[in-house]
Amino acid sequence: MTIGIAAAATTLLSGCSGTVGLSAGTASSSAQVSVQLEYLLNTENAGFELADQNKRWEKEGLTVNLLPGGVNALSGAQALAGGTAQIAEVRTEDLLTAISQGQDLVVIGAVYQDTPAVILSGAEKPITNLCDLENKRLGVSAKVGIAIRNAMKVGGCNADSLAVIAGAVDPQALVDGQVDAVAGVAPNQQVALKKIGYKAHPLSYQELGLEDYAYLLTTTREFANSHHEQLVKFLGGLIQGTRDYVSDPQAGADAAVNTYGRDLGLDPATAILQARAWTGFLASDDTKSHGLLWVNTNRLAGPIYTSLKKFYGLESLPKPTTYVDLSALNDAYNTVGTGN
Repeated sequence: MTIGIAAAATTLLSGCSGTVGLSAGTASSSAQVSVQLEYLLNTENAGFELADQNKRWEKEGLTVNLLPGGVNALSGAQALAGGTAQIAEVRTEDLLTAISQGQDLVVIGAVYQDTPAVILSGAEKPITNLCDLENKRLGVSAKVGIAIRNAMKVGGCNADSLAVIAGAVDPQALVDGQVDAVAGVAPNQQVALKKIGYKAHPLSYQELGLEDYAYLLTTTREFANSHHEQLVKFLGGLIQGTRDYVSDPQAGADAAVNTYGRDLGLDPATAILQARAWTGFLASDDTKSHGLLWVNTNRLAGPIYTSLKKFYGLESLPKPTTYVDLSALNDAYNTVGTGN
């Protein structure tokens, strides 16, 4: 079976050859911030895109430049360190590594409340637990492959028997039998496989024992201290954009396909399926109690830290209260509501 999922999966797998910014507003007198995203301007980032498209930031006198990520882009921590962005999406393990290396970073929120990461295998020979990966070929990035092997060792599995096929994360490799499983994200690869009728078995990272946010909205402590009002406006606009996305996933898909990701060649029919899947990761018990973008420091210190030790071998982690500052988020709630 040959499928057009290479383009569909581009939403996760392709890098961006340059740094592209789309801004809300054109007035030179407005305050400006640049935001380094983890991935491309596709349905994954439709909350940001709708905040821009619906002029949520412009109405507050804030210009927001959205910098697409991808495999060839700077990581969030690198963008913050180099000054190309004032706000960035940063993976939790990368955040903690950067802090341990001396970066003074502050978490101000989190868009996606759970990791969408998943291991996909054929339904006829499903991977249902870590030890099922013994003597299998897993298409995965090199970094994630190390994490999976670490978790297998902790779980008493024969990690050395797992063949990590670095870079073979296109789901076509699974369809063609080049690998026994691929690691990806549910709203992208899983949706693409389902769309073409391939019966895949999803094994979520939560089932493997990895609890985490997808990414953490992060800035430097210096910027947080000196630009509080800009952060309030940014978060207020993003709350509204995220709310727009939840209420109308089609609008998010259209924004990605027709405007922000128009150069990616996104398929409209796939994009709406992905949009509906992505919006399912925006809410949690914490957001229902507090509001969109909330970060639970007890969750970080408890199950998330336990997961990071298991998967990434991180030790001597700082108390989350030393780097999580939700004061700007709470002030944004006072302006636009919690978004629930």
